[in-house]
Amino acid sequence: MSPLIATLSGIRGIYGDGLTTEVIKNYTLAFGSLHGPKIVIGRDTRTSGPEIETIVIDTLLSIGCTPIHLGLATTPATQLAVEKLNADGGIIITASHNPAEWNALKLVASDGSFLTESGFKKLQDKLESGDYDLVDSGSVGESQSYAKANEDHIELVLTLSHIDVEKIKKRAFKVVVDCVNGAASEVLPNLLESLGCEVTQIHCEPDGLFPHTPEPLEQNLFDLIGKTKEIEADAGFAVDPDGDRLAIVSDGGKYLSEEYTLVIATDVVLSGLPEGQTVVTNLSTTRAIDDIAGKHGAEVIRTRVGEINVVQEMKKTGAIIGGEGNGGVILPEAHYGRDALVAAASALQFMADSEEPLSELYSKMPQYVMLKRKVEIGNVPSDSLLKSIAEHFSEYDVDSRDGVKINKPEGWIHVRVSNTEPIIRIYIEAKTEESAESLWKEVTEIPGLLLE
Repeated sequence: MSPLIATLSGIRGIYGDGLTTEVIKNYTLAFGSLHGPKIVIGRDTRTSGPEIETIVIDTLLSIGCTPIHLGLATTPATQLAVEKLNADGGIIITASHNPAEWNALKLVASDGSFLTESGFKKLQDKLESGDYDLVDSGSVGESQSYAKANEDHIELVLTLSHIDVEKIKKRAFKVVVDCVNGAASEVLPNLLESLGCEVTQIHCEPDGLFPHTPEPLEQNLFDLIGKTKEIEADAGFAVDPDGDRLAIVSDGGKYLSEEYTLVIATDVVLSGLPEGQTVVTNLSTTRAIDDIAGKHGAEVIRTRVGEINVVQEMKKTGAIIGGEGNGGVILPEAHYGRDALVAAASALQFMADSEEPLSELYSKMPQYVMLKRKVEIGNVPSDSLLKSIAEHFSEYDVDSRDGVKINKPEGWIHVRVSNTEPIIRIYIEAKTEESAESLWKEVTEIPGLLLE
């Protein structure tokens, strides 16, 4: 049987294997008991989604909850619906960037953000107790539907304070969009058209048949890069299946590292604000965010990897913007969650604020070389590996809040256990490719981490 990965990032597994009907029912019972009665449910386009959705709805009804069914909806649209409908929680049926055979339950609190560590612990305790009480409410046991989640999302993005709709419209940008046949297949093109773009769609059939590996990384975006270059588009946008991450391709078909989605959005947002703002991101995000924030007199605070960790620090510090270097932009003015539509609109504003093409604007930004690689560690305990790495680099600045991050003069290395896959992730950033590869060689030659 394949593994079930239960973390703050969701209850993930291959449907019918690790993610069984019993697992889905039990987690839904626990969540409904704690967060009911009013629970919003959205899903991406995976073929297992409708069946899981039925299990979730029936299970919630069995304990007296009122499920509000959105149907196909992006993760940010579902989070927004939880807030707009004054719901008590939400369940998003998506495995995000994982392969098509995977699915997951991503659990949302009443404020529209994901469960915190304490909230997740309460869920696990409830699950272990098996004590699933009927929800006490005056109107329970009925399934409802809400069809305007995507429309609400577009309307919100168009009213953001840093987005000048008319200015963007005047540029009539030519844009290619690849939605990997996922949940954003209709809503993202609709937003771009609302901003006056001439949109060319590829892989925007919401059928859940992913035409390529669904993570929006350069090696998976051959079609988008090629089409952007072929039709001489101003930009290309790619999202993951649940529509919370955005990758950008510039004119000429150049892939901009997903790290720069947040960098670009931060530059746009801070440009219209006084100094003294706060930006929050995780330990694995590029140093370019520090450079851009510094240009605007803003402070950068770093957290452990994971959306909820960034969100909690943003709430604590009153940050104006935050996110992660995987293409995730979090703008509190919209909501406390990663949002590809907010990111896309911000990128268009970035372009509209200059007469230069995106490729030129990008070339003027701080440039770093980042390596993002995965290592399967087999039966070697991850704790012992992390300890060995920390000891090896003990003479340098070592941050152990989330795995091990080593800050060296020539760059940094971050090694951590994945929240979403049974692997260790290694992130390395330096000013040159030679320096980055040298750091990679050094860390992977540590005993216990040798690659096969």
